[in-house]
Amino acid sequence: MKKDSSLVALDVETTGLNPEYDNIIEVAIVKFENDEIVDKLVSLINPEREIPIEAKILNGIDESMLENEPKFKDIVKEIKKFLEGKTVIIHNSDFDISFLKKEFGLCGEEFPEFDVIDTLYIARKYFNFPSNSLSSLAESYKIGRQPHRAEGDAIIAYKIFQHFRETLGENIYEEKFSSLEVGNSPLSEDTFKIKMLIEEGIKNKKEIVIKYRNRNREESERKIKPFEIINKNGRMFVRAFCYTRKEEREFRLDRIIKIVDNVKEG
Repeated sequence: MKKDSSLVALDVETTGLNPEYDNIIEVAIVKFENDEIVDKLVSLINPEREIPIEAKILNGIDESMLENEPKFKDIVKEIKKFLEGKTVIIHNSDFDISFLKKEFGLCGEEFPEFDVIDTLYIARKYFNFPSNSLSSLAESYKIGRQPHRAEGDAIIAYKIFQHFRETLGENIYEEKFSSLEVGNSPLSEDTFKIKMLIEEGIKNKKEIVIKYRNRNREESERKIKPFEIINKNGRMFVRAFCYTRKEEREFRLDRIIKIVDNVKEG
């Protein structure tokens, strides 16, 4: 795949970790051409709600900073213009895109399609860092990091991408995937239906066959016996016995593509 001379890097700050309940309070989209910044959209966003103390501690953004800032609906079209048809560098695209999809939906705006290169996905697939967090990767590559804010983190994600590109070469561009494939939050209709079917399986003690996409985006069918649905750091999982692996495992709900079959009562 041909190298892109024009790329953008994206990061958002939010009121929390769960797109079902939380909102975006800052967005940064930084455009690079030949590794130089040529344009950017950086804006605080008024979520019209109280900011939890945990978010204030993490990014230093409080209500007083946001009261005169635009609402997401005021800049949604500009955000869409920056993203549509581009190749976007994101660290942990599931997180950022799930929030963007939620906000676009609340505005009644169609979500743009663009290519994603996820530095978290690439770190997990090709490297063996002690931790794949943005801050840990920045430390590994001796990239200075400012306090947890959207513009700084977007630029760091791009700098990490540059280091990965030096190692992987043009192959890194083969790791693109569509923005429509990721970031499907618990609010999505499909995920909600899957959750309901799994809850029915738990209630009736049924074994279920699921079509599942793992973190390397490999798809397979798994026969499971679900025990419970749990929430871990804003992500929903089903704890279940996996007959393929012959052990108890946890499966992310937003990675279950569909329920293939309800097998039998246990």
